[in-house]
Amino acid sequence: MEIETPEKAKSLLKLMDALEDLDDVQSVTANFEMTDELMSLSMV
Repeated sequence: MEIETPEKAKSLLKLMDALEDLDDVQSVTANFEMTDELMSLSMV
């Protein structure tokens, strides 16, 4: 799956962080592609 908009990228990264923070979750994996530029914009 390719992530193309900053809004979707931010939502996806927020979801992954929330899942990783859960005590019952041992690992989180994802299948997505996003440009480095979009990734850096989403981390702010």
